[in-house]
Amino acid sequence: METIIIISITIGIIILVCFFGISSDVSNIKKATYKDKESSAILFKLYISLGEKEKAKEMLYNMIEIFCEEEKKNIKKKYKGNAEDIVNKTFAKELAEVGLTINNM
Repeated sequence: METIIIISITIGIIILVCFFGISSDVSNIKKATYKDKESSAILFKLYISLGEKEKAKEMLYNMIEIFCEEEKKNIKKKYKGNAEDIVNKTFAKELAEVGLTINNM
């Protein structure tokens, strides 16, 4: 009888650990999906068409982050001006659609 209780507790602990491991993996996959340029752009357009501006803003932030990471090395060579101007020029249409502006300081 005691053996059955010990085995049940052990199995319960193993299942709990596996559940949290799987949950962590799903979370990492979800985050990785949104960090892709094409996925973020498609989701941005989808959220705009559905009228969900807050979710569209989140996708726009992802798009800007990806752009800045890709252009970090070339930004000084390619463009004259500060980073805010560059982002404003590149994402002018998208920023207008969600009602955001990037202020130059």
